[in-house]
Amino acid sequence: MPLVLTLVSACDGGTLSADAGMLGPIEGLHGPPGTAVSWLDEDEQELFARGASRAARVWTPAEGLGPVFNTTSCLACHERPAVGGDASPHRDTYLIRQTTRGGAQVRLGVNGVQQHYSLDPASPYSTTPNATDLMARRNPGSLYGLGALTEVSTEELLSRADPSDLDGDGISGRANVAFGRTGRFGFKAQAASAEAIVRGQLFEHLGLTSRPLPEELRARLPRGAVVRTRSVPGRAVMAQAIDPDAPTADADSVDDPELGDQELFEIMAWTLGLAVPERAPADALSRRGEAAFSSLGCVDCHTPALAGPRGLVPAYSDLLLHDMGEALADGIEFALAEGTEFRTAPLWAAGAGGPYLHDGRAATLEEAILLHGGEATRARDAFESLAPSERMDVLAFLRTLGGEFEAPGLLGPDAPVPSAGTLGAPRDGVADDEFRQQRARFDDYWTPAEGVGPLLDAASCSSCHSAGSVGGAGRRDTNVIWQLSESSSGVLRPLESLVVSKRGGPTRPEPSPSAEAFIAVQAPALFGLRELASVPVTALAALADPADADGDGISGRLPNDRFGVFGTFGSVSEAIAACAGRYMGLTTESNEDDDDVADPELSEGVLSQLASFVEALAPPSPSVDLSGLAMATALFESVGCAACHVPELEGTAGPVRAYTDLLLHDVGTTRLAVDGQPGEIRTPPLWGISASAPYLHDGRAVSLEAAIAAHAGEATETTSAYLALSEDERALVITLLRSL
Repeated sequence: MPLVLTLVSACDGGTLSADAGMLGPIEGLHGPPGTAVSWLDEDEQELFARGASRAARVWTPAEGLGPVFNTTSCLACHERPAVGGDASPHRDTYLIRQTTRGGAQVRLGVNGVQQHYSLDPASPYSTTPNATDLMARRNPGSLYGLGALTEVSTEELLSRADPSDLDGDGISGRANVAFGRTGRFGFKAQAASAEAIVRGQLFEHLGLTSRPLPEELRARLPRGAVVRTRSVPGRAVMAQAIDPDAPTADADSVDDPELGDQELFEIMAWTLGLAVPERAPADALSRRGEAAFSSLGCVDCHTPALAGPRGLVPAYSDLLLHDMGEALADGIEFALAEGTEFRTAPLWAAGAGGPYLHDGRAATLEEAILLHGGEATRARDAFESLAPSERMDVLAFLRTLGGEFEAPGLLGPDAPVPSAGTLGAPRDGVADDEFRQQRARFDDYWTPAEGVGPLLDAASCSSCHSAGSVGGAGRRDTNVIWQLSESSSGVLRPLESLVVSKRGGPTRPEPSPSAEAFIAVQAPALFGLRELASVPVTALAALADPADADGDGISGRLPNDRFGVFGTFGSVSEAIAACAGRYMGLTTESNEDDDDVADPELSEGVLSQLASFVEALAPPSPSVDLSGLAMATALFESVGCAACHVPELEGTAGPVRAYTDLLLHDVGTTRLAVDGQPGEIRTPPLWGISASAPYLHDGRAVSLEAAIAAHAGEATETTSAYLALSEDERALVITLLRSL
């Protein structure tokens, strides 16, 4: 007989109890999101901290990233409401399969996962294999509480299974089996261990190869990390999760395994040590909602707690597979799991924010409930039949689960304002409260109910502008992909449907049939734009020499406008409106779409607020007194860098030391023509460049040295002169750049 667990007012000081063994609630499991469970000893806490640093690391190609990838760090997909959580819709990915004549599913892509990016600068878009005939979207799941779930015994899971529905209640949960082990992790319970999930995600989304942890390291993980599973009979189809006993390998130039045993060990220690967000205090509404949640039958699958060796684990999941009906079906089979079956999702952080369900299609808890089908039909119908106030009670209860720490954006409205001179600080005269309010809108995620999508590459402005600070540059995994046509002379021009979006509906958005080439475009840093706007056009025109009349090989040309990688926007507001439309699917006064949200979705008031925040971002101050870098400055000028990266322009309010002429130059990094001549890119400002890696318009250069070496065209002589410097002299130039 299964162990029956009952919740007794657990959210306001009550206890969890079990009718067998009288287990009490697990102690030390809860804490602020991103922190560790309290039962770790001193050594394990230190190990957790090292693992957290590993999870935050942004990987480069030289370290093993790629050759195709979706993201560059663990935390890019596990950031909400804090580190270790889930992700907004712009981090959704896709599973891809080919179905054989016999009905079997063959995994395509990398271990069945479609990548969006390629490291090849000439072809940065990772195309969908032609053989793909089955595709399903996935939203990253939270990592909170994985250690406690690992400790739950296989016998406890199997005691709740009823695959033939022998009790006739319409609920027929069953265990999945992958590689001979009983699964408990992943949307289809396709993995028996957290290690399999972690190694799988690192390989499938970052291209990082690894080998299984040696037993001596597994034994040193926090208690309970190693679970001894027993298999149950069944057929094995194809599993997404990494075989826990097999190493992974790829075809890039970095030796496998790219992730060392110690690095994997530390990441695993962090993953298994993550606490679960505390429940918010109960009130009358949530208490009524908790009772209704039980009486509706939701607890038949969302079991309030499982028995673990430390006590009851309040995950609100039985970790079993259930048929959720055709409306939610994705057709994907994992081991024993069929196309309509999904693991019961733990709810212990549900109140911390959406999106919800395996593919993130539900923006709210109520929407997620109403999309349940299959075995959950009776419970869903019972919820739907409730009076509106009774529904609100249930939702109020669910919002207590991790809801105390909801932070929709990366920072939250109460985050401190950076001090003057540092990245993300406001200009003098901007009030902190006003700055926080504007930053919150820039940082906050937009939902489908507000008009975001259906095609999107970002769900907030800070999705693409966060390196170093909100308002910073984008990382390589937030690049946008432009689709292009190619002329007979080899010139590339943007198509009218400019963007191949990262995320769309149930299937991946595909390029236009007329697309002949692709480029990646990296989001630039937004610091000091007001100062750049203050430089008169006449001052820039005086620097321009489009016909190279002076014969120095530098032929800067005045762009059509002031802002953007290609100088295509005349104002901050114009740039924001264009990016919101192209990359977030938000309409303005000048465009419309066919979703259910009334146009314009981005009002003039909010657009003005966003523009005010960007214009309030001060330029970063040098990290050192540049007078102490006189030799470095002289070298920078002598090799010719200052011919385009002009150290100082004169603005209407004083000198602007941005190290740019704001002109278009052909430096040999692209054949693209955007409102001008092929290959031209606006000289980017260099202030704050130390926090803007990777470099160049597409992020292909992972270091400043590589970025300089990649310059050609008008910069050919300058590049040669820089490379001819001694090693110490080149190091001085790099020191100058990093100090800006």
